[in-house]
Amino acid sequence: MAKDGEAPEDSAATNPGEKPQFVTVEQLNQFQEKMASDLKATFGRIPNLINESIQGIMPKQPEAKATDKVDPHAEVAALLKSEREALALEKTSVTKERLRSDIEKELLASGVRPESVKLAADSLMMRNDGRLEVERGDLGESRSIYRDSQFAEPLAINSFIANFVKTQEGMAILTPKKGPSLHDVPGGRGPITGEVIMMTRAEASRADPKLLKSGRVTFTD
Repeated sequence: MAKDGEAPEDSAATNPGEKPQFVTVEQLNQFQEKMASDLKATFGRIPNLINESIQGIMPKQPEAKATDKVDPHAEVAALLKSEREALALEKTSVTKERLRSDIEKELLASGVRPESVKLAADSLMMRNDGRLEVERGDLGESRSIYRDSQFAEPLAINSFIANFVKTQEGMAILTPKKGPSLHDVPGGRGPITGEVIMMTRAEASRADPKLLKSGRVTFTD
């Protein structure tokens, strides 16, 4: 044992049976490589650890409820309803086309100018929506009619158009009819130029005979 003031004795010298412990360069390098590998693995797991921590504190979404069982009767009923609606739309479309065709045919037969027929038919169908219909008989026959109200007597479409062309609106789109010309009448005069005057034959009976002979009058009936 070292006395006061003396240097401590070497443990190896005092314990000759113990060997000194040393760390070699190779062991130091292996230790450094292991530390570097462990640090790299730890840093690589940091994003996953962060995500796991976030998922742990976020509120859980409610579980989706099981869907209700499909009622086969309700499914069939919905299918039948859809088919009925499609058939109703198709029937309405066919009915409108039939009405339009009959109205245009009667307008032409009544003397309406061809270029005005389509516009007149559109106007009549729009203004009389719900009153124009296709009536079907017991034997399957059908005809287009006009019915002013639910309990009113039906009016055939040709009569409906005949009444229309007698109105001021209808007369305005009629094809003008040429009045009698005196061009080839012995002693008569040819038609003079000037504005064409439209009038009914009833109005012509009260008109100036000179005007009637001028060739400028066009009858509307």
